[in-house]
Amino acid sequence: SMELDKKVIGGHSATKRYYPVEKAIRYQRIGSFLYRSETPVTLAPDPFIANFTDDYPLLNHLDTSIANPLTFNYSPASLTRNALVKVEFTLSHKGTTLDFHKEIQVRNVP
Repeated sequence: SMELDKKVIGGHSATKRYYPVEKAIRYQRIGSFLYRSETPVTLAPDPFIANFTDDYPLLNHLDTSIANPLTFNYSPASLTRNALVKVEFTLSHKGTTLDFHKEIQVRNVP
């Protein structure tokens, strides 16, 4: 666990690899849509209770006929490798299906 304090914001820990951020971002699937929303990160009373607003649609036509049309997987960074986010989704519209697979290296995150 990590406790945030006002004097920590703006700094970082090279050994624990914690980096404070100003905004939290959420991706949410509702039906065949994928939405993105954000909220400021606050210190009190509870930073994990977020007030996400302004859902922006990113994708439409996710193939809801399959069990998992959208997956996000996160592999944490190590001392020798960047963190890795894997995104996979399937789109389907008017008889055309598209499978998408992307691996994203994220630098300087835990």
